[in-house]
Amino acid sequence: MTTFLFCYFKENYDAFMTYHLQENGFNILECPELREVIQSTDFFEKASAAVRSPYMLKEHCKSKLMLVEPVYHILRSESGHKIGTYSYVPITEVLKHYCSHEDIVDEIQANRYMDRDPNYLSDFSDGTYFKEHPFFKVNPHALRLHFYEDEFEVVIPLGSKRTKHKLCAFYYTIGNLDSKHRSKLKHIHLALLVRQTFVNRCGLQTILKPMLDELKILEIDGITIKVDGIEQTIHAALATFSADNLSAHMLGGFTMSFSSNRICRFCMATYSEMKEHFNEEDFVLRSPEAHEYHLKCVENPEHKATYGVNGPSPLNELKYFDVTKGFPPDIMHDLLEGVVPLTVKLVVCQAHKEKHITIQEMNEELQQLHIGQNDKKTDQCCFQRD
Repeated sequence: MTTFLFCYFKENYDAFMTYHLQENGFNILECPELREVIQSTDFFEKASAAVRSPYMLKEHCKSKLMLVEPVYHILRSESGHKIGTYSYVPITEVLKHYCSHEDIVDEIQANRYMDRDPNYLSDFSDGTYFKEHPFFKVNPHALRLHFYEDEFEVVIPLGSKRTKHKLCAFYYTIGNLDSKHRSKLKHIHLALLVRQTFVNRCGLQTILKPMLDELKILEIDGITIKVDGIEQTIHAALATFSADNLSAHMLGGFTMSFSSNRICRFCMATYSEMKEHFNEEDFVLRSPEAHEYHLKCVENPEHKATYGVNGPSPLNELKYFDVTKGFPPDIMHDLLEGVVPLTVKLVVCQAHKEKHITIQEMNEELQQLHIGQNDKKTDQCCFQRD
């Protein structure tokens, strides 16, 4: 089909070019090279000669487009039987190719010397966590790697097939780029892709090993890149690891129950205490020193619920990552599906109870509400009198 479309286009394009050249007094017979190109019947074969097979296409992408191939790692049971494989895209190779682009280097350099208002938080580097970070405090211009983890279904999840094809993905962005670039897909890099069933069976320690090994190299030794023919060494470190609450607790080694005992990865709050107190000052914050003590205590399984810790995180292998601060809050679940709708409900109910606004007035306001393009298919809700 591709060959047919290409040839159909070329025939019409050749006729179009020949007609207009002749109309303007240009005789193509007097130019053998042009006549050969226009009258050629194997133009598509010549144009696609370098990518005519899957192997040649891959080699072309590697040599011309800087393709970094995934490495497939085999997972085995304790008895040595093969369980399956998962894909890992070497971070060091991706960064070498990525940072060899002149425009990327220029953007990183521009962001390094950008003037920022000290009264506003507009970037990760504006916060105290970055400024007090043991690695970035010494290496403020090193690459900041912001990792993300998520699970997703590749087919419609129904019934018993619900988790059969579920995948777990780890990907990352470079925080040294300006924020307007970081949301674009071309600046988001896949690091690891694995079936969720393999994660449950083999554990994160085994699956994350190749990724952690490379992150340790980036922390200590760095990598050598070549820009404009000049070699330079750059270092990088894991700055944050974003995930939903359940995955963040799994990665951080915290208990994965949110309905009892200590349910927070930032402080020692219990489920009941969080319903009664709402200020950070009311709780004891977790710290690296306290967490080390908790890890020793939970070697006795009976103490896991006491401290809200299941065990050591695989990320503890990294010299500069702190699990008590490195997992950002889960904004979608905590705010958009948690605090925000509850607060809106309470405010609206109280406003109606005190007769500041009627149900009819609220519904009229909702009808006039401007809805964005992505939400136009969503039915607008109306308040009911009951």
